Amino acid sequence: MPDLVIAGGWDPRYPEAEIAAKQHNDLSPTHAGEKRGEVRFVRNPDDSVLKVLYQRAHGFVFPSIYEGFGLPVLEAMQCGIPVAASLTSTIAEVGGAAYLPFDPLHTESIAGALEHLAGDSALRVALQLAGSVQAAKFSWEHTAACTLSAYGAALCV
Repeated sequence: MPDLVIAGGWDPRYPEAEIAAKQHNDLSPTHAGEKRGEVRFVRNPDDSVLKVLYQRAHGFVFPSIYEGFGLPVLEAMQCGIPVAASLTSTIAEVGGAAYLPFDPLHTESIAGALEHLAGDSALRVALQLAGSVQAAKFSWEHTAACTLSAYGAALCV
């Protein structure tokens, strides 16, 4: 089983995830004769650390309940990483058919997506290919052109 790396901002007021990870990591190192993946935290990674994480990732999992746009999903897709993410309106819109959706409010749904992503190499390849195509639909240049067009239309009203 691959390790689970949790990367991002960290708020020490909510230590529950770290406590659960320590309990998991302290368990027997094997599970049914297979190495048990560990849970590791990378707090506040800079761009160079993120690049290494993306290069070594087996997949990208994004259990966001609310997301303004879904930029982390696009970033992972652009890096060629298969994505499993929340089935919420913004992420579904950005991810299209190029990601494995799950319900972020149900741990069974998240766990199922993690197992599916980790255990199905054909799915990972399909998601990588679809993700690259999906990510290519978004660019800063296109966003700037659409924004300029919207401003132009608003000024003419």
